Amino acid sequence: MAGALDRAGIAAEPVPPAESLLVHAPPLAPGPLGAASLHVLAPLGRLTAAQLRALLPAEEVRLTPWRGAVVVGAAPGHQDHARLAALDSLGLITRPDSPWAGVSACTGRPGCAKSLADVRADAAPGSARGLPVHYSGCERRCGHPHGTWVDVVATADGAYLVDGAPTPRTALHDAVTTARNGAIARATTPSTPAETTR
Repeated sequence: MAGALDRAGIAAEPVPPAESLLVHAPPLAPGPLGAASLHVLAPLGRLTAAQLRALLPAEEVRLTPWRGAVVVGAAPGHQDHARLAALDSLGLITRPDSPWAGVSACTGRPGCAKSLADVRADAAPGSARGLPVHYSGCERRCGHPHGTWVDVVATADGAYLVDGAPTPRTALHDAVTTARNGAIARATTPSTPAETTR
């Protein structure tokens, strides 16, 4: 990897592995981290080129395991609402109370041949608080979070199962809101591992 980066003219230094990377910690909340850093989440785990450019200039942009980025050195302090509003207008998740915080999805159609739906297009965040929610295009549930989450799985008839309850596509928002608030949430154990290959 280092050789390929070197040939491409990209400066990089190897980072020694740290034991703390192996610990499952709760995700950082989006928003300012002190006066000189900011944590933003990418909606459904994807950053566009425009969103990446909007994070600059910065001393560093560090991608996180929580599908986001920490911007170091040029991010706003707690008083710089204009910068946060600009990033928010580009679709980045900059506040912990955003309805999209805690929402994830697999690749879905058309990126995965096994997917039964375009889950990224169908994803509805539901309420801004409560359990994480994960949209899966099939029963493999690729990319699901650890612990307890709202399990939304596409079905062959064009509908979804929300924590096992059949739900039409048009009712996803209400069903996910109810589930995120804990009314029907339960510990979810997928029938197959998320690491299953396509």
